[in-house]
Amino acid sequence: MIRFVSRLMIIATIVQVTACTVLQKPTPEVVKSEIVYHNSTILTMESVQPLAQAILIQGDTIIAVGNDAEVLAQAGPEARVYDLQGRTIVPGFIDTHNHRIAWSLVGGDYETPEAAIQAALEQGWTGLHELDVNNRLLDTLLTLDAQDQLRLRVAGYLAINSPTWDKSIGDQIFNYEPTIYSPNLRISGVKVFMKEGSQFYKDQEELNQLLPQFHEGGWQIAIEAIESQTLEVVLSSLEGTLQGNHNSAHRHRIEHAIAMTDEQLAHMAALGIIASVQLNVPVSLMGEPSLTQFLIQEPEGRVARWRDLIEGGVMTIGNTDFPSIDIENNEDPPPGSPIRLLHRAARATWPGEPAPAPWMRDQAITVEQALRLMTINAAYATFEEDTRGSLAPGKLADMVILSANPLSIPKGELLKIEVLATIIGGEVEWCKHGYESLCPVR
Repeated sequence: MIRFVSRLMIIATIVQVTACTVLQKPTPEVVKSEIVYHNSTILTMESVQPLAQAILIQGDTIIAVGNDAEVLAQAGPEARVYDLQGRTIVPGFIDTHNHRIAWSLVGGDYETPEAAIQAALEQGWTGLHELDVNNRLLDTLLTLDAQDQLRLRVAGYLAINSPTWDKSIGDQIFNYEPTIYSPNLRISGVKVFMKEGSQFYKDQEELNQLLPQFHEGGWQIAIEAIESQTLEVVLSSLEGTLQGNHNSAHRHRIEHAIAMTDEQLAHMAALGIIASVQLNVPVSLMGEPSLTQFLIQEPEGRVARWRDLIEGGVMTIGNTDFPSIDIENNEDPPPGSPIRLLHRAARATWPGEPAPAPWMRDQAITVEQALRLMTINAAYATFEEDTRGSLAPGKLADMVILSANPLSIPKGELLKIEVLATIIGGEVEWCKHGYESLCPVR
């Protein structure tokens, strides 16, 4: 089997961890400095300690989280201390379904992959799942990572039958294996496209033969299912693939999951299938003919059931599908930002925008739930809940400084929140102009 590493000729130590090959680069011995942020509201996404005031970071790792007095007491005499003056820290946001870097390669909104990464950092994203990786994008990601230009954490999913751009990986997929290259790049799974319009790319029989091959090869499967009809085919095949085992050890995921019956929702929960949903749907599609037609095809009560998924016990992750749903523009915050997703998920209103329909408001989720879908749940989707996705001692210092606490302001004012700094592994990757005093440079 051809290893990805041969494409870059990187000399590395290979360590087998579960189903993934881990490539470890030697790191020089350095003295790790300490940084303290205090006088803040910290939303940790940890059940034991959901709120805190201060956080101590050493190198790329969180050392302590707690109240001001106890954290400041743990800091060494050389620690740099930053007073956030009541501002809010949240775990770094992870967009679990997007095409930002891919889009930059085909004349999209961004001229270069570096520009796409910069825009994501400015919005508060510390991680991206690229869900349509072909050979060209794979080479780009490997090159950026080797040059230390990736700057955020990317999980790639190799597309075996993409209908959208260039050429899919296709049958070459069996020459590859899931691989972790560095803290910033991993190839986690395969992306299977099921349907475009009325045309099925994969029928039940073909899917029943294909998915077990990926499953047995240690791949995480990310498979599209937009309509309830398609979801039925996918769930049947995934159930056969799992052979009575729970999905928690494999974490196969269904992308979009826009329409489903009560029975299908319960089936997903029983199997432990991850629902990957766009939190900007359906509000961002109000008035679009495609949504109107979709609602005609699917009976009432089946569409965009985000609250039902969470309350029904389905592991759910939230994302943008950028640029398929919202195109970035000069709005502040832009449509593809996590702040706008919080607003969309809560079904809040904003001057100049139409109010969500009653059936949309019925499926509103809380801001706290939406935060979880983009942080700790998102980390779970790539087996990283023990290292990131929440703020706790021993975890990576991936976090975002916000101008206000999204849990304490009215939902209608969520769009006023500003991202002031994006920090990855303790390093400030972006700092908003005018707030440099909050942004230490190592």
